[in-house]
Amino acid sequence: MIAKGIYPLMQRWIYGSDKPYITEDERKINEREFQTIRDSLIGCHADYFGMLEERLFPNSITCASCIDRFVLQ
Repeated sequence: MIAKGIYPLMQRWIYGSDKPYITEDERKINEREFQTIRDSLIGCHADYFGMLEERLFPNSITCASCIDRFVLQ
């Protein structure tokens, strides 16, 4: 249901087309790969921003983008 129903709708809403920004040589990582990356970054500092931007709404909605960044500070 998500892959065939919700995801295509969200792609059109966020990217403005049926094509996401992902290039042919990119792919999503799995949980194991993500954990390997996290483990290698122990001691590093990261600032998070844009948690919902370009995931639930396009970055063209400036007000929502500002709120998104403010909440994560």
